Amino acid sequence: MIMADVKLGEQLMLDLAKLLQEGKGKEAMDFIIAHRKELYVYDAEKTLRANFELRFMLHQFDEAYDDYDYFSSLTYVSQSVEEMLRGLPKLIRGNELASHSGDHFDEEEAHAALTDGEDPYAILGVLQSLKSRDIQPFVKDIYPILSSDIHEDVKTFALFLLVDKKIDHECLLIKKDKSYKINPIKLGNPFNSESYLKVYQATQKEKDASRSGVALELLDQLTLSLYPEKVYKDEEFDLFYRCLMLLSDLYLGLALPENLTKEEQNTLESMKKALSTPSLLH
Repeated sequence: MIMADVKLGEQLMLDLAKLLQEGKGKEAMDFIIAHRKELYVYDAEKTLRANFELRFMLHQFDEAYDDYDYFSSLTYVSQSVEEMLRGLPKLIRGNELASHSGDHFDEEEAHAALTDGEDPYAILGVLQSLKSRDIQPFVKDIYPILSSDIHEDVKTFALFLLVDKKIDHECLLIKKDKSYKINPIKLGNPFNSESYLKVYQATQKEKDASRSGVALELLDQLTLSLYPEKVYKDEEFDLFYRCLMLLSDLYLGLALPENLTKEEQNTLESMKKALSTPSLLH
């Protein structure tokens, strides 16, 4: 019975992923509503992310609050899921504010949210709004975020914004206890890099769609987690790709081979460490 539930959850998640890949947002949202109990039991974190990202994309904020009430009433799953649930009200409000038109954007409130530096969801909401605005009045507020104690997803989002806006200014970035002196204008979008595209193209040749789908999701998470560093050195592509697929197997509930080399073991441990911090919903 347990195995049947696992297989059902896996199939439902694959069906959902297909709808998302095809850009069918409304259909994907309807699919989640129809099957969210089974999806949540199979993978609570992934279900929460998909549910609320779709609500935000569809600007369904009243429905998002209703969804929060629903998921909060369900049985405890894990500490990381509880942390995600606790942050949802602020996340919903932040995305709702970010969706407002220019006439509703309050510069004073935006400066206050950025300089306060304590609410990661409020900061993410402001940064999202700034993607379509002149960032210059806010860059001095954003620089300190990069070296603060805020969640690293916020730092990564802030850095992406500075890179996208081609800000030419040396900044201090602290991520995973490492310090970087960076100039955003000299950095590129890692999702457009040759190294990322090489892995992406390799996964497209995999015959197992569920395996390649998990691998791409892990690749994206690793890319965000490690940026501005590369996820692998060019000369270690084969080792990285092999371990990425092994990690995908592990996420799919399959056992790892017993004859792993020391290099493979070390690479897998490095990947797991990079993925160990619970991600914010954004």
